[in-house]
Amino acid sequence: QQGPPREAEAIDALDADIRICHAVDGDRSVHMAASAGNLAVLFTRAGRHAEAVELHRLDADITAADPTASPLDVATAKSGLGVALSNVGLLREAQAAIEDALRLRIEHVGPQDMSVASALSNLGKTLILRFKDEGAPALLAAAEANCLNAIAVTEALQGPAHKFLRVPLEHLAGLYAMRGDGVARDVTAQRLADVGRSNEAVVPFRQALAEAGHTFAEVTDEDADVISADPPAHILAGGP
Repeated sequence: QQGPPREAEAIDALDADIRICHAVDGDRSVHMAASAGNLAVLFTRAGRHAEAVELHRLDADITAADPTASPLDVATAKSGLGVALSNVGLLREAQAAIEDALRLRIEHVGPQDMSVASALSNLGKTLILRFKDEGAPALLAAAEANCLNAIAVTEALQGPAHKFLRVPLEHLAGLYAMRGDGVARDVTAQRLADVGRSNEAVVPFRQALAEAGHTFAEVTDEDADVISADPPAHILAGGP
């Protein structure tokens, strides 16, 4: 699948840039990492997911080893790798990379940041995909917690109608459909309809669910081994 002409030209230019970096600087050039990350994004848009994974791996490995890279640079590279791995079904490895990105962001910018909201949403989606493969209810409980935290952070920073809310809300809509939870699904559908509208009277989403009688599943310490093979438990339970 080929993107628009300008995107195809960008792919060719970045591919050439990576080849030049390899010839001049070897396999560990910081410039190569940046080009690999940018090319990986274009490959993802073009549906070339396996190639995107390898480029994100290159970006993440080089960035993590670069003494001049900031922790947030490492988090960005890890996040890109995690999403790419999720796209090809390598879900446990994807989850580990996204958790690393989330941990770094919480440590260096605090829990109230849109980059944290993005990582929480990505983690929620990956846990939902793992549930589809493995069927463990604890995975859905952890996914719900992470998506709800993503929504809460976004609401606190950007208000109840910010466009990013559509991402974790759509994850939750699918989750509630899988559970057969019609009440929560309806509340989520209404909130999705409200995204982009200016309405200061809208209550926080978690409150709206509670007022509709939704029961929130809990993630216990006993669930940690089911949710992740290598768990930072406070992250798995839903982030900050």
